[in-house]
Amino acid sequence: MKKPTQKLPKLTLKMDDQRKATARLREIVLYIAERCSSADRFGAIKLNKILAFADFTAFARYGRPITGLEYMRQKNGPVPRRMKPVLEQMKRTGEIAVQEIPVGRHVEHRVVPLRAANVDVLAPTDVAMINEVIALTWDKTGSQVSDFSHGRAWEVAGENGAPIPYEAALLADRLVPSAAQVARSRELNRKYAWE
Repeated sequence: MKKPTQKLPKLTLKMDDQRKATARLREIVLYIAERCSSADRFGAIKLNKILAFADFTAFARYGRPITGLEYMRQKNGPVPRRMKPVLEQMKRTGEIAVQEIPVGRHVEHRVVPLRAANVDVLAPTDVAMINEVIALTWDKTGSQVSDFSHGRAWEVAGENGAPIPYEAALLADRLVPSAAQVARSRELNRKYAWE
């Protein structure tokens, strides 16, 4: 007798339509940039990590992320898939400027808000979560925050550009999976299109 195959569910949570989620992302970028304007270090890497940590931690704590946008694996850690086009559009519409600041061997791309953020599009718990993550990362460099973001979810995602589902926030970073477990996780991610 042939064993019945079990179809695994699609994992990634979908929230609002992408237009609303992208509009919320714009306001969050402005809010984070406002709050971090006096930080010694605040470049694009740190902006992305604050956003990712807040989004994934909100999902783990409250069962819903802040933006609802898809994240992808990149060299420096998780990034919203729509981040680059959103920042480009915000520059074109005069909502932000990006300053290039030499820092050692690197150039920091600091997002500078040119208008106030509309926090009315965020729940009070969302603002509190963002503030909590900003406080935790305040004195950290982009590299330090990036290193911290290379946890289990980032590792299991596999290749750069691969989606990182919000459910990955529930993976324990302290437990070290075997190479076989990581490979199997990547295989299932591809097989079942968990994106």
